Amino acid sequence: MGQRVRPRGTGSRRVGIIGVVAALSLALPAAGAAAIAPTFLFNFPAKHGYTLLGSASGLGGRSSVSIQLEKVKLVGNNVYYQQAYAWSGFPATYTANSKHTEATLSASLGTYGSVSLKFGDAKPEKVVKIKCPGSSKTTKVGKGEELGSATGSLTFDSQTSYFGTVTGSKSTKSELVPLGAFLATRQAAEPLASTATSGNGILDCIPSLKGKLVYLTLPAQGATGLGLSENTFFATHIGTDSLLSATDNTLSLTGGPDMERTIAVELLGSTHLYSFASNLSSATAHAMGPFMSGSVSYHETTPCSNTKNVTYGDTTGGITANFDEGGSVTYGGPGTVGEMDLIPSICDNPPPGAPG
Repeated sequence: MGQRVRPRGTGSRRVGIIGVVAALSLALPAAGAAAIAPTFLFNFPAKHGYTLLGSASGLGGRSSVSIQLEKVKLVGNNVYYQQAYAWSGFPATYTANSKHTEATLSASLGTYGSVSLKFGDAKPEKVVKIKCPGSSKTTKVGKGEELGSATGSLTFDSQTSYFGTVTGSKSTKSELVPLGAFLATRQAAEPLASTATSGNGILDCIPSLKGKLVYLTLPAQGATGLGLSENTFFATHIGTDSLLSATDNTLSLTGGPDMERTIAVELLGSTHLYSFASNLSSATAHAMGPFMSGSVSYHETTPCSNTKNVTYGDTTGGITANFDEGGSVTYGGPGTVGEMDLIPSICDNPPPGAPG
């Protein structure tokens, strides 16, 4: 899964359901989290209203850098539309000092270009209290984060005519963030893992959400790109907030970077985009906005033998993700097998064609 990173920049403290869902998916045991170096986030402007977002991280002497091109549209104060293209798996040389106020990154991106950046001018991020989406619990975010600038050089050839090549020499809104804060900036693109562990910051929101999230997951009508692909759409909501996300994920077979495209809609204060029966026998999802269209209905045909919290069924209609680059993808519809899950649950005998 690509590292879809959204550096928030100075003064922004929005942590919506996207961040919490991502944290649930990616939470690590506390011991492992403590061993991970802070994540270095940087950004540069790109074409067509997109921003290049980069992240570098290191663990156990191995470091990597990921690049994402992202566009976010805000409508009012409660609707977020996101479209993102991520390339992950570039080996890198990355170090940060013990105080997490300085960092150095150097990486050859092969035919995609190169990056050489230093983080400095660090100032501590303000620690603020936020309400966990979907519950009355509160937590503090910003602890251990450093805001600063990144200087050096970046050249990224997207190898697409739409985005072309992005270059930059100074990123004035860069960050060094610990694991918990980093997870809160990530964009969800797949259903929750079956286990999650509480930690600091946004990870403290996890325990109150386990057992309360119901997912509808749909496979794409056809695979796209070269190599191995995992293309899925999901719908869920936390409390009164809704999230729809469509992913086209291509895994490289040649040792190159993995590439992922994602479109997401986050609607705060409303659940009308997604509804479902409490016994997981039926569900409907309705897309909205400039990047996603269509609607889909799910009807159970195959229960799971080992748990009532997972069902499989037929779908009618379809959800289409209208990607700016690489063509559109439609999820669900005739010939596809949909899946309903109360998280965390695992089915031992999924039928052929089920997503996952």
